[in-house]
Amino acid sequence: MEPVSETPVEVNPSTSEASRRRQPAWYRALQALGYGAALIVGARLAGGPKEVDESLPMNLATGAVAGILALVVVGTVGYWIARYRRTGRSWRRVVVGKVAIITTLVLLALSFSGRVATQEEAVERAAPNPSGTSSERIRANREAAQWGRTRGPVLLSYSAAVQRNGAFIRRLTNEGNSAGVRALASRIQGGIDAARAQLAVLPQTPLADLERVDRDLLRAMRLASSAFSDYNAGLRANAASGLALADDESSLALLDAGDAKLNRAARIFLTIQTKRLPALDAKYGIR
Repeated sequence: MEPVSETPVEVNPSTSEASRRRQPAWYRALQALGYGAALIVGARLAGGPKEVDESLPMNLATGAVAGILALVVVGTVGYWIARYRRTGRSWRRVVVGKVAIITTLVLLALSFSGRVATQEEAVERAAPNPSGTSSERIRANREAAQWGRTRGPVLLSYSAAVQRNGAFIRRLTNEGNSAGVRALASRIQGGIDAARAQLAVLPQTPLADLERVDRDLLRAMRLASSAFSDYNAGLRANAASGLALADDESSLALLDAGDAKLNRAARIFLTIQTKRLPALDAKYGIR
């Protein structure tokens, strides 16, 4: 019987490597998806907090470049460690390995949180200025967003009140100077005054263009409230006189004065809605 050879059987390295690479298609697809997700997350973290005028694609593009460079640096360090430990892994395999990718993402996340904290601190100290530095522009946009959130309910309340003027006119035409018509006029004035009081207690904005809108809106509210005050005074005076409304010149004069004030208020409010707010939205993105 011939002795069994104790010489180890050599395995063809290329065959062994090929067997490791023969992964199922779903595994390779999942691996590619993981690399893609890591690239997107890394690009977003490396891009840092988005600037006011910076688009998200541009932020991701610059972040992708910075993230890849960071991965190369981390992977290179890992390669020299692997070489010192004589693991035999190539530079490419170390760079695209899980350890290098996860380490890079953790470092980018820490860097991102630090930059966010720094930016927030700078924004808090900055004065709002839509034409100033990045921090000043961010502060201006935040002030405008806060202004939009607080003024929105006021605009809705005022609109709901003045829109009842149509019902008031119809009832006055159909019923004449009835108690119900006078009560409706008083309720409309009460709604306008409530919206005006709501606006008056809101904190003032440091942005001049928004403050001008506040002033114009308050002016429109005062005119509308004064208009319905004239309506109420004229209708009460007419009811006390016992004359037909069409024959009561002094009461009609009050109603005409109310019409003129309400028309002025409507023009101011229409300008705010159709011109001022769209311009502010384009400038600050408040709606």
